[in-house]
Amino acid sequence: MKKKVKILLPIFSLLAAAGWIAPAYAAQVRIKDVAKVEFQRGNPLTGYGLVVGLNGTGDDSSQDATAKFIQTSLNLLSTTGKGLPFDPRTAEPANSAVVVITADLPPYARAGSRVDVTVNTVFDCESLEGGTLIPAPLRGLDGRVYAVADGPITIGGFSAGGGGGGRTQQNHPTVGTISEGAYLEANTNLLRQADRQRLNTGKVNFVLKNPDFTEALEIQNAINHFFPLVQKPAVALDPGTVEISLTPLMARYEYDSPLELIGRIEQVEIHTDVSAKVIVSERTGVVIAGADARLSAVDIVHGSLRIVVTPAEEGEIVQEGVAYIDETGGNIRPTEIRRSGGRAEQTTVTQQDPT
Repeated sequence: MKKKVKILLPIFSLLAAAGWIAPAYAAQVRIKDVAKVEFQRGNPLTGYGLVVGLNGTGDDSSQDATAKFIQTSLNLLSTTGKGLPFDPRTAEPANSAVVVITADLPPYARAGSRVDVTVNTVFDCESLEGGTLIPAPLRGLDGRVYAVADGPITIGGFSAGGGGGGRTQQNHPTVGTISEGAYLEANTNLLRQADRQRLNTGKVNFVLKNPDFTEALEIQNAINHFFPLVQKPAVALDPGTVEISLTPLMARYEYDSPLELIGRIEQVEIHTDVSAKVIVSERTGVVIAGADARLSAVDIVHGSLRIVVTPAEEGEIVQEGVAYIDETGGNIRPTEIRRSGGRAEQTTVTQQDPT
């Protein structure tokens, strides 16, 4: 039995990732939406942790490496430092898992704020579904503890066993996230010495998030147009960098600090091209398509699913008219133009019923 359903084109715009994408139109955005000050950079945090509460899908606790890590984690949770009694021979297997925790430390974050974390399995854990991360320290590349992560884990996939030893898996159940799962222990990313010296020169660079010649020139021209009393305070150095001369701008426009001026520059609006883009997350299954994504004719078969995209057809143009003689005696044939036939663009999904 075959099932057919017609859907809106943007839902299956993920097919555009194969190259059937048309150009997009210009959009008006702020400079801060497409570029950032060179000082604004985060730092990676990493750490090891233990996830508990798994329903038989965790690591095999009888393995030496897993057992040692579990014992170490229990020791850290104990106020005496001796930990809780743990015997891997009698412990319920696969209810916990050793994980690697990663997070991005945002610039200028303050103590007490929270950031998202990603949790990744290390050994033979099958799924993190239903698990909870016990408190684990996160360190920077300098070895210093910057945050502590904990909390229930959310995954974007599943793994289920079937009869005869079969197993069904969707996306990646061995990777999960904890929204705002880490709280910062200290203020971070104050201006480095090199950054402070750069700022003292009276210049600062805006770094484009997606380097582009046209966009860099657009930022340069927009800033120069916004501050006409100073001759060319902005210069595009390359497709990814626009240099701003702060000193003459602060003197001419009476800004009290570089921070105030930079904040004003970030609000300047520019016209930028928005690429026709489709983003597909394999891990979560989420598909995001821009409004300007378009598909050409394509026929894709994947398993029992068939997707056919049929482009629009113009149809033929018919010209009709009735001849008559006007007051001057001339023969005139008025023209009536109308369309005949044609077809709107459509996407059809056909799925073969396995039964």
